[in-house]
Amino acid sequence: MTISRPGVNGATPKRIEVSLVDETNGIDCAKDVLLEFGDVVEIPERGHTLAEQDNWIGNQAHKARQCLEMTAGEVRFVLVGGGAVQLPLKGFTWTGSYLGIVLRSSEAQNILTSGSDLSRLKVTRRDSKTGKSHEWILDCSNERGVPDLVLRDGDVIEVPQKP
Repeated sequence: MTISRPGVNGATPKRIEVSLVDETNGIDCAKDVLLEFGDVVEIPERGHTLAEQDNWIGNQAHKARQCLEMTAGEVRFVLVGGGAVQLPLKGFTWTGSYLGIVLRSSEAQNILTSGSDLSRLKVTRRDSKTGKSHEWILDCSNERGVPDLVLRDGDVIEVPQKP
């Protein structure tokens, strides 16, 4: 497959060729590439004759799930004004470690209070390559309208108190 990553300030997009299979056509977790905001993933159809049986990834799905769980990591969930917990992402990886799913988890629900202000939730992500931090202030107060931010290992979620 190919990842097309947007260029900075209108530069030509970077094309990253990725093959997640090993010599035996199995999935190799070490070849995983983290996607970044704006990436476009192109997965070409495998050439085959019409007489061939379907060759779905179904037999590799268990291995793919193991890869996701191995690299899941954890986020730090902080209530401004008191309370924090390390929240493992491992349990959320198959459906995606989306912010909304994590917020609805029992672990998060056990520390959120009626005074938690989900309309000003802050997610901080530190770029391991550059050392720079990226911050998003998100309105997660409407359960159906929670942004589909995919969390990564090391992200910090801060929930302020209502004014």
